[in-house]
Amino acid sequence: GTGINVAIIDSGVDDAHPALAGKFVAGYDGFTKLGGPGVNPDDDMVGWYHGTAVAGIIMGNDPAQQYMGVAPNAGLVDCKIFNATGSSPPSRTVSTIKWVMQNAAQYNIRVCNLSIGGFPDDGTDVMARAADALAASGVVVVASSGNYPPSAGISSPGSGDNVICVGGVRDNGTIIRSDDLYDSVARVGPRQPKPPLWATNFNDLKPEVTAYCRDITTCQGSNPGQSGAGFWQHPGSGSSWATAHVSGVVALILEKYPGLPPAQVDNMLRTNAEARGTATFPTVDPTWNYMYGWGIVSAAGAVNATPQADVSVTGWVPGTWNSKSIWAGHYPVQVGDPNSLNARISSNSAFAPGVNVLFEVQRTGWGTPYSPIGSTTVNVPGGGSVVATIPYTPPPGSEGHKCFRVTATYSADPNPANNSARENMDIEPAFKASRLAYALAENAENAGHPDGVGARADRRF
Repeated sequence: GTGINVAIIDSGVDDAHPALAGKFVAGYDGFTKLGGPGVNPDDDMVGWYHGTAVAGIIMGNDPAQQYMGVAPNAGLVDCKIFNATGSSPPSRTVSTIKWVMQNAAQYNIRVCNLSIGGFPDDGTDVMARAADALAASGVVVVASSGNYPPSAGISSPGSGDNVICVGGVRDNGTIIRSDDLYDSVARVGPRQPKPPLWATNFNDLKPEVTAYCRDITTCQGSNPGQSGAGFWQHPGSGSSWATAHVSGVVALILEKYPGLPPAQVDNMLRTNAEARGTATFPTVDPTWNYMYGWGIVSAAGAVNATPQADVSVTGWVPGTWNSKSIWAGHYPVQVGDPNSLNARISSNSAFAPGVNVLFEVQRTGWGTPYSPIGSTTVNVPGGGSVVATIPYTPPPGSEGHKCFRVTATYSADPNPANNSARENMDIEPAFKASRLAYALAENAENAGHPDGVGARADRRF
């Protein structure tokens, strides 16, 4: 989680705890509506210490290296909304979400953890809409499915379209994962369908993933004004702890792929989760299950996966052999003249890190094999493009009409058919450059002479 700051909207965090020391970046107090580096709310849920427990799961870094959070190098933005009994009106929650959105860039907030839950909702509740807006601004929002009662229906803000909603599983006291099962403390999906059709669609398939929610050992807080110390197996169970686990995994993903937008992080979690159960709505999705979502989150699977993206190089213009996506640094292109080759690489869908771009040329004419010139690696923004550049000095004997080919290779590209393009260019002999330089020099020397040598030189070249 190095370089990734997580906003924890909760009861406050006892960040003087040794496993949380030095992580505080900034804070916001939902009661006073004050925020910044000088505002550091304490966790006053005495005997429960909900926010401190969440922080320990996400980012705890035990000096003894015994009890570690998922992303132990992540930073903390501590946002307090709960009172001592663990409740908050929607208005306080929404104003805090808005503060996170307004200050995300200043404090490098990449993830927002919402281990909170209201009533079952269809995604239109005010907290769900605020969380959706935060996700739309570029912050990955992770929220709980909620706890029983009731057992069914996803709570707000986890019900938001763009929110990563997390349900709960238990490990049955074993290390192996094959016996891990849904924990009935967590609510199940789908979320309530929206009018007017009242039909379940893809956005209603929540939770997205599940994680561990029972018998969790984490940081233990202390009374307000005192420093937290020690660890405990928290007496509570619920989707709050599951949500914190997933927020930690998100921090790991973003550490490896800093440019990933929230929707792509969501996709990486879902597509690399360990599926459980049978598909509940196979006509909507062939994997999603009402208890497990797309499965139990896999930190290793998600972090080690390559994000899917449709990378392309725009092909040649119809009726020509030329692509507007490939060009030389300057013209004319001449033997022995240091130049560059450039290609615009696009992503038609999502962020694509580590795209390899190979430049090749047909050295001897049409129909002959291509020979490599060089390659480079670029990160392509989702829905955007980037220019890949390599140095190129045409070698002796390469003059003539040549075809250059550019191929972008990305291991997680579902549509590699559009990854290559070609451009024709003329490579001029080196002697043309020398003759031109001579002529220009002769023009300058003979300018204004009555014999007209300069004028003839202009016409000749």
